[in-house]
Amino acid sequence: MKKFLVILLTVIMVMSLVACNGTKKETPVQSNNESENATKEVYKWKAANVLAPGHPWDLGLQELARLLSEKSDGQIELTVYSGGQLGGEKDTMEGLQMGTVDFVIGSSATLSNFTDTNNIWDLPYLFTSAKEARGVLDSEIGRAKLDSLSDVGIKGLSYWENGMYAINSKEPIKSLADMNGKKIRAIESKLQTDVFSSFGANAVVIAWGDIYTSLQQGVCDGVDSTTVPNMYSAKFYEVAPYITLTNHGYSPAPLLMSQKLYDSLPKDIQKIVMEAADEAKEFERNAIDEAFMKAKTEMEKAGTTFYEIDAAEWEAVVQPVYDKYVGTMGIDAETVKNVKEMAEQYK
Repeated sequence: MKKFLVILLTVIMVMSLVACNGTKKETPVQSNNESENATKEVYKWKAANVLAPGHPWDLGLQELARLLSEKSDGQIELTVYSGGQLGGEKDTMEGLQMGTVDFVIGSSATLSNFTDTNNIWDLPYLFTSAKEARGVLDSEIGRAKLDSLSDVGIKGLSYWENGMYAINSKEPIKSLADMNGKKIRAIESKLQTDVFSSFGANAVVIAWGDIYTSLQQGVCDGVDSTTVPNMYSAKFYEVAPYITLTNHGYSPAPLLMSQKLYDSLPKDIQKIVMEAADEAKEFERNAIDEAFMKAKTEMEKAGTTFYEIDAAEWEAVVQPVYDKYVGTMGIDAETVKNVKEMAEQYK
């Protein structure tokens, strides 16, 4: 019996030592900062962009990645996928809703597949310069339009830019009369089709990748629904050596985020995201301005001729578009009036 008690006590002592060793953690001595970093979650996100590496959209996203990393002390890692690696604009915006894509930079026109809240920006001559557009988009009017995207599972962060529309053509377009009967490439938008009809032209819907050969083969006489930097990067000027700076439309490029992801983040990370998006916006807009000047210079060297027009003449003929669409498709008359009045402050 005595021998049994000795064995029992020995077993109990061994088990106690094992239990003590299991709960004790040997933590190396480290600074407070090291201790904080050891417990921080690392966020690894991806951003989608259909335009090519080196385009201002791509440069803006790279700057966004840098700012997110810097402001979070390396806690946020954003990888940029440009050139359509993650799919087309519509596909990646659907990815935002499903949570498979974290950030997207795209055109406001593509958002019409999900909501009509941003259709107002498609109205012709709503703005006559990027300066006017930037002033309005950065106001409470623009913020309200971005916030409305939350209803469809998309977080609107800030309005970046694609620029002012121009017309790239095979023959000179110096005045409104020169548009008569021209076949002009446009995106798949009834509103934009009606804009070209008001100019006397015929809109032809052509996918971006088919534009160059369509110009070569005479499927279209010119290209629109895009901007000068994009015309340059796609080399359309090689087969259409005339560009008319009509400025009849402005193309915002909203920076979007998955609402599901944004809502899951702590407040301090949400704040970093919003700050970085706003700062990267200014970087991207500067890049657009620089890209325009570079593109114009390089194309002129290659033999492209640029024309400016009497905007009043062109603006006068688009009133039927306003009559038809204001009051429909989420475009309300009061907001149009407010946008126009605010734009006047930035002329």
